[in-house]
Amino acid sequence: MNTKHEGIVRTWVCQIENDNYVVVFEWDTRKHMVKALNKKYWNVRGPKCNKNTRAAYHTFRSNTNARTLKIKPLRYGEIHVVKDDYGVGVAAHEIQHIVCNYALAKGWDMERDNEKIALISGDMTYWFWIGQQKGQ
Repeated sequence: MNTKHEGIVRTWVCQIENDNYVVVFEWDTRKHMVKALNKKYWNVRGPKCNKNTRAAYHTFRSNTNARTLKIKPLRYGEIHVVKDDYGVGVAAHEIQHIVCNYALAKGWDMERDNEKIALISGDMTYWFWIGQQKGQ
């Protein structure tokens, strides 16, 4: 995404594991976030946003493939939040979307790999809030 897009307050990186990460975008208003996320050129997959959307998570089309469920390294996707309109619950919700999709893409089993999945959830939560405190 173009970080010069109207309404972006700041961005930060949230690690998933190894070299895989998502970029978090903090927007000044819902209107700016929704307008940007609904652009036709946006290279992400996911539902369209509406005026009630408080936050969003998107993976890049080039990083996931529904048939083979392969992940290419590095930037896996994005989280979008609106300044002063998110907290622990919203952050946890978007992080869980990432963790669930990431675990599926890696071929992990919920029973067999539940500790690995839980560790990634905890680590991502840590990196989300560390990045939020520092911002960029």
